[in-house]
Amino acid sequence: MKHRSPLGRRITHYVEAGVLVPRALVRAEIAAVLHRKKRTIAANGAILDGYPRNLAQAKDLLRLLREADLHNPLVVVNLRGPDRLFVARLLGRGRSDDTPAVVRRRLQLFHKATAPMLRFLRSRLPVIDVGADAPVPVVAASIQTGLDDYLRHGGELPGIPSASAS
Repeated sequence: MKHRSPLGRRITHYVEAGVLVPRALVRAEIAAVLHRKKRTIAANGAILDGYPRNLAQAKDLLRLLREADLHNPLVVVNLRGPDRLFVARLLGRGRSDDTPAVVRRRLQLFHKATAPMLRFLRSRLPVIDVGADAPVPVVAASIQTGLDDYLRHGGELPGIPSASAS
């Protein structure tokens, strides 16, 4: 959106309205990125910030990764905290579409979509739950520690069965 790319122009009105971008559009873009960046992702991994956002997108992501023949281990980072915290952080980003009404609407959509998606992903992938009610640098350090623990334990989180055992 910032660079006014063709995709950015297509999704601007969805974002400004505080609604999710249509599944087909997101799926097509993720598939294109996986295709374009396959070697880099295979070698270095990737971070998907804010995706998937719902059960259908989670299923799409797992299917797209299989289709792209990418077998990197997936780890989900789940940030937990009170709604007031997330509202304040979203409003603090300074984006023109982050009005209080839009942010509250996004948070409602998030809660409705996240529970089933998280249940689905927990049954298939390791999930690192991180308390987000600390200062941002502390949250970032907690995420890094969780990922380091995951890698140090050979692709499994301590106390969490491997996805292949599920």
